[in-house]
Amino acid sequence: RPRPWRPPTATRPPLSAAVSRIGFYMTAKVYDEVRSDFLKGGVRMDYLDIQVGDKASVTKAFSEEEVRLFAELSTDTNPVHLDKEYAAKTVFKRNIVHGILVSSLISSVLGTKLPGEGTIYMGQELKFLKPVYIGDECTAEVEVLSKRDDKQIIILKTIVTTNNGETEVISGQAVMKKL
Repeated sequence: RPRPWRPPTATRPPLSAAVSRIGFYMTAKVYDEVRSDFLKGGVRMDYLDIQVGDKASVTKAFSEEEVRLFAELSTDTNPVHLDKEYAAKTVFKRNIVHGILVSSLISSVLGTKLPGEGTIYMGQELKFLKPVYIGDECTAEVEVLSKRDDKQIIILKTIVTTNNGETEVISGQAVMKKL
């Protein structure tokens, strides 16, 4: 049986003034506000703090320079990413961002927000659904689907969207282990 959410330990930043005023009698609203603060990132969450349904996200647009740098680092110099004339003759009609570069936003959420610091990436399934163009604002979101308490493993739904969440460009599932 999962243990109920509890206030953070002394190693975490202090709780909001609202929580300290009401002591141990937290209303549902304050509970939601405190959980929300933790899911915004920057705080190490214990395994028991993480609940099925928790979500976190990060948003970023990739520039032409970032795509060029990634091509150099990865040695993936496919002209569909780098050559405007070449890309114009493809089904995409313009340069697209490397799918793996876009999917790195998922890693950002998993490593810094949910489940956050103190986790190991054990696996990731990805499906590339639509292209991402240079300058598109991408939002990667993760959601806790299930937990395996005996091994502290967390299964998360992972998606990346563009157009303010209207277009899903990457979908998948991640497996993380909390240390």
